[in-house]
Amino acid sequence: MTPHTPPESTPHDTTHNVAESGAMVGVQGRVIHNVTVYQVPADATPRQKYEYGLRFLNDGVPFKAERLINDAMAAGLDDAEVRFHWVLALFSKRSYRDLDRFERGRLDKLAENICAYPEGKHRSALEAISELISYLGGNGGSVNAAEKKILALEPDLLALVQRHLQNVLSGATQDKLWEEARRRAEGGRTEGDRLGRVWAYFHPEPIPARVGRVEAPWVSPLDKPYAATASLLFALAVGYLGWLLLASGDVVAMLAYPVAIAAGCVGVREAFEWRYRTDRIKLEDRRNFSRPAAGDLRGNGFAKKVGRDFEYYFAKYRPYGMDYTVWLSETAGVRGRLREEVAEIYRERRIPIGRVRWLIGYLAKDVRRRSSAGTLYEYRERFRVPLAMQGKCVLALTITLITAFDVVVAAVPVAPLAGSAVVVGVCLSGLYALRQWKHILSEERRYEDDKADAEQRKRERDDAYLRWKNKLDSIRPSESEMEAWLNCDKTILIDKALRQYRVSWSDVLAHAVLHGHGARAKAGRAKGGPWRYSKYDLRLFLITADGVREVSSVLHFEEAVFDGQERNNYRFDALSSVHVADKAAAGHVLKLTLTNGPARNINVTDVSAMEPQQEEAMQSDVDDLPENFLEMSLSAAGFEHALRILEGIAAEGKGWIDRDDFARRTPG
Repeated sequence: MTPHTPPESTPHDTTHNVAESGAMVGVQGRVIHNVTVYQVPADATPRQKYEYGLRFLNDGVPFKAERLINDAMAAGLDDAEVRFHWVLALFSKRSYRDLDRFERGRLDKLAENICAYPEGKHRSALEAISELISYLGGNGGSVNAAEKKILALEPDLLALVQRHLQNVLSGATQDKLWEEARRRAEGGRTEGDRLGRVWAYFHPEPIPARVGRVEAPWVSPLDKPYAATASLLFALAVGYLGWLLLASGDVVAMLAYPVAIAAGCVGVREAFEWRYRTDRIKLEDRRNFSRPAAGDLRGNGFAKKVGRDFEYYFAKYRPYGMDYTVWLSETAGVRGRLREEVAEIYRERRIPIGRVRWLIGYLAKDVRRRSSAGTLYEYRERFRVPLAMQGKCVLALTITLITAFDVVVAAVPVAPLAGSAVVVGVCLSGLYALRQWKHILSEERRYEDDKADAEQRKRERDDAYLRWKNKLDSIRPSESEMEAWLNCDKTILIDKALRQYRVSWSDVLAHAVLHGHGARAKAGRAKGGPWRYSKYDLRLFLITADGVREVSSVLHFEEAVFDGQERNNYRFDALSSVHVADKAAAGHVLKLTLTNGPARNINVTDVSAMEPQQEEAMQSDVDDLPENFLEMSLSAAGFEHALRILEGIAAEGKGWIDRDDFARRTPG
């Protein structure tokens, strides 16, 4: 893992504009995994809706989890376990003050139904949460009794409560839970071979293998009729010569006649094979050496990227010990041929280069393998003309000329004028027929050979595609793993901030963590799920009695490394306004205005990253509506909770704490 040297932190009580006004940091690439983890069937049973809701809850999309679990309860699935997870979904990434009246009313009725559930760990958890809700709602209840019950829960439920109700629990309880949460986060950040697997999540879905189109035989519609006519004339002329021989009575010439025909057939057949093999080697040489590897292909987009990737992968996968410049020079022609083929067969507007790189890498390694084995130009051996074939051809044609001369000498005197005309006809029609049939048969055989080669290449590429795709599918992290790792990273960020500011959870009145994509991050998601990024811009707000403490850092998610840190402190009255720009063309941008500094823009969602029709999108995702994308991203980013806190501070300053009964009761 490459070490990172974080830049020096900015001084306290200062502001730093991390993005210029109106700036939108782009996303480098987008990947949509075509899996069914989030695809809820239209005829789903209540149990299935509940199970899908659990997936959304575990994967960091609480608003969809709450809706699905609520639908399951409305359909009759209601027990302590279901109700417990519904409460978790309702509170996940939110505080009590973030709930509307309807949601608070439903929670107030929770205590009335608990007694109907059988005894068990989920009922105990509901009783503890219900006690806490009664306290927060001012309906009695004891925070000490509630949190004592919470701390007595079984470890698995306690971990869920700590994760999803962290904006509801008091600082004292958080202090008791924090050390365990921090310890789990330190160990959980890299468990499951995160560093060796996360890259697969953002890797584009490889596109299936293709091969170049095989050119059809270059034979015009009239070539075969002309060749057949010439052949017929040749046969008639040869037959007439045989008739003349019978009339001459020359026994030797009559014996030479069938020998000439037989030897001629053998000679022509061997000559055709000789010529085809020679021409085939020349053709393959032209294909491999006539295309400069660095030459420009048509266009300036996809083809250019293909050329750059071919040069990169050929330099990377070169024979051991060989200088890459020498290797690139030696394989320039082959590389140019393959580059042109790939650029042509995948030259479609919606295919990004990332989906094709697996093939380019495979081709580079295949060329290295064949070069090391001495089979890079195996066609030269395959189409080499054996000496036996050459000798057989020369001998047969020599016999044909000798015997044909005897036939002509014996036949022409029988009918000098007609015989001479027939000899000329035999020569002209024979040569024309040979030329035509040579062209026709060569093209047809060239087509069959090219097709066989293409089928072989297709099988080899299909095997390589399946190997690569199976590898990606086998190591790609699940949505739950991605969310768990991100939660661990956020926990570590909070812990560092607490240590740097030397405060404990009991000193924190409220906190919020926003996460958006970092500059030039890769984006990925399961179909129907939230976007996840290879780089996150994490921003933590800690609200204490002394003011707002803001910590931001760039998280390199693939390496589990924080890159630098920016800290800002400001008093409650220094935050003069909070504005949310939610224009559809730009996404959600949180604008903080301080009395002693410029407006600060914080990107929360980027619409360009959510549009499946972008060039880098892997598949269309028409099942998700744009507003669903936006709501999902805001929920995953913890936007609602952070906005409510900052708006309250901007509107009322420190009076927000004094007037907000919930702020005095809980850090949420």
